[in-house]
Amino acid sequence: MSNKALRRLDASMNDLNGSIPDELCGLSLESLNLYENQLEGTLPESLVKSLNLYELRLFQNRLIGELPKELGMNSPLESFDVSKNQFSGNIPANLCTKGSLQELYLISNLSTGQIPESLGHCLSLIMVGMMGNQLSGEIPPAFWGLPHVYQKIPDEIGLLENLVEFSGSDNHLTGPLPASLMNLTRLTMLNLANNELSGKIPAEIRSFPMLSYLDLSRNIFSGNIPPELQNLKLNGFNLSNN
Repeated sequence: MSNKALRRLDASMNDLNGSIPDELCGLSLESLNLYENQLEGTLPESLVKSLNLYELRLFQNRLIGELPKELGMNSPLESFDVSKNQFSGNIPANLCTKGSLQELYLISNLSTGQIPESLGHCLSLIMVGMMGNQLSGEIPPAFWGLPHVYQKIPDEIGLLENLVEFSGSDNHLTGPLPASLMNLTRLTMLNLANNELSGKIPAEIRSFPMLSYLDLSRNIFSGNIPPELQNLKLNGFNLSNN
């Protein structure tokens, strides 16, 4: 197969190791899927020259270093997933330059700095996951006004087993509480007030032996209040307006 014919490459879920070849990223790729392998090293800078790249999925490898700053500047990215690697540095501000980005996943990396203000103006975004990093600062206010973003608490929240406080109040979170939330046995404060969370309050909430403050008010939870809550030593408790 000639280089000109190569547009889509899927070598995911294998035992590939070593680094991603710079020559590979220099091709006119549209889709590159190398997820669930054992790839190491950094992401080649030449990838920013892929003018037709709309899909890049590299999750669950051992990739390191900073993501190229110009990533997305020349590419009509729609799906971008580099979760469960060791990428560090800032999130590239150009990921949605072409205005086509729909899925953005950076879960469980070593990213630092603030969420780029530019992502708050990415009207095409539908799915976003950035938890399990070392991000700082505020979420861009415009981010919460994106028309299509599906804002639920991801199942990956359960990976943060050392989390002590979780405050996600006054947002637009939807859907039920994920079962993986119960893995956070060191949680002392859970505040999800004033969202659009639904379903039943799980009886497994007793899994929070250290919980002292619980606020699930102003949501649309239904059903009974779990009797298991009486086993918690709560100093603050609010389930009003459900």
